[in-house]
Amino acid sequence: MMKLNKRMVLTTCLAAAVTLTGLAGAAYAFPWGTPERMYITEYFTDASMTTPAGVTIDRCINGQVVAQPSGVTPTAYFRREWIGMCPGYLF
Repeated sequence: MMKLNKRMVLTTCLAAAVTLTGLAGAAYAFPWGTPERMYITEYFTDASMTTPAGVTIDRCINGQVVAQPSGVTPTAYFRREWIGMCPGYLF
């Protein structure tokens, strides 16, 4: 049977601690996916942007941006405003 000396045990423990610290640092740096912006989008019927055609609001569901189903037909004339961030969890 092999006899372990204190120096070998200490070196092995130190190597394991350095490895775990490196892995924990990498996990902390990228804990989730990339955050995404959420918007409220107002659609208009013409270029004057005076007659509204509808509104969609992004929501954050399980870390992913999902546009609210609203029955609005998107038009070429819209105004978009940033309303927040969705963290981007990886599920």
